[in-house]
Amino acid sequence: MKLNRLVLFGMILALFFEADPFSVRIFGVRIRAVQVLACAGAFVVLAGVLGKRWPIQKTHLGPFLWGYLGVNALAILNSQDPRRGIKITILLFSLILIFFVMEYLLLKKEIFVRAFHLFLWAGMAEMAYGLYQVAAGLINLIFKAHLPIGASGLAQVNYIGAPWGRPYGTFAEADWFAAVALFYALLFLALSFSSRPNRRFYRAGLVLSLAVLFLGFVRGAWGGFLFGLILFIVFGKRIRGLKFKPAMIIKPVAILVLAVAILIFVFSPIRQVFQKRFFPAPGQERYYTMDIRWVAVKESVRSFLESPLIGHGPGTVGRSMSFNPSLVTTLLEDTGVLGLIFFGLFLFSFFRMGVKHIPRLNEHDQPASFGLFLATAGLFASYLITCGLWMPFTWAFLGFSVASLRNAAHSRAS
Repeated sequence: MKLNRLVLFGMILALFFEADPFSVRIFGVRIRAVQVLACAGAFVVLAGVLGKRWPIQKTHLGPFLWGYLGVNALAILNSQDPRRGIKITILLFSLILIFFVMEYLLLKKEIFVRAFHLFLWAGMAEMAYGLYQVAAGLINLIFKAHLPIGASGLAQVNYIGAPWGRPYGTFAEADWFAAVALFYALLFLALSFSSRPNRRFYRAGLVLSLAVLFLGFVRGAWGGFLFGLILFIVFGKRIRGLKFKPAMIIKPVAILVLAVAILIFVFSPIRQVFQKRFFPAPGQERYYTMDIRWVAVKESVRSFLESPLIGHGPGTVGRSMSFNPSLVTTLLEDTGVLGLIFFGLFLFSFFRMGVKHIPRLNEHDQPASFGLFLATAGLFASYLITCGLWMPFTWAFLGFSVASLRNAAHSRAS
């Protein structure tokens, strides 16, 4: 296997080893395996370009990302903790590197196809492991067994009121695992209506992803999935590579809603979780509703207004509250209006690329490109009430989506 493929496939698998046991700390900085492989991938790409074995690829997205990184570096001068700001900027550089390396290594069609298959199988395995954790937690609870359920144990049992715990896979937090689940749920949804072979595999992946998404009880991820589902219903009928009409989804959605309703009203533990998440008892509002998030939003806006142009520097989270509740407030508080403009232009350019290229693709390429585009849109919609900017999978998923669009566009042109 060539070195570029080895690095690429290693990066895909390393994305799912996010929890602390799979990383190391050097001088207080957490280093993940995917970041190390991205650095190796950058050297492979550089060697290929300098050796004239690979052409230099131009991208319309690069200037906006490098501009955003530059604003972060500039904002360090306004930071109350410059040392932390430097660490966060280095982290951001490594994440942007993941995006560019992933995009570049995927630009050959035959490599993309193999990597995409690995990407789907790895996601399926991750979803299955998350479901196993919940099942093992339930068995341990009922039968006093001692099945292994991962490094975090019964994560956040008291927080959501589920004595069997939450699915978190190989991630450190259930929230990020739910974000990955929503991405795969939307991707498998699009593929399930394609004319591609292996539709049973895609539908199995959809069921697993939806089960993990539901059992995680992460409201932001639910909202992101619903946003993506609406986009799928509205635009799916225009995708020639999909055998889809809006009426076709009414029955599955009705069955899903009915199944959830039965679980809520028949299975009391599930009903108690819903009550804690959406209708908390008096005195629990601070922890189980969106109230604390709105307080954090107000604090972030107040902090932003003190330095609206370049913010207070990367890593501002913790200046006003113990967490930053949204991607938007993170951008504003860390890098001000300048950072928001550069990152907003980056996302706008990406979505414009999708809207421009997907309708023109051939029927074979459309489902995967549309599914990745749809999943990325749902992911960033969920980030309106959370922030996965610092997670490697966010940038890897973006790299996959952009590479898919560019690959298909090149295939059409040739």
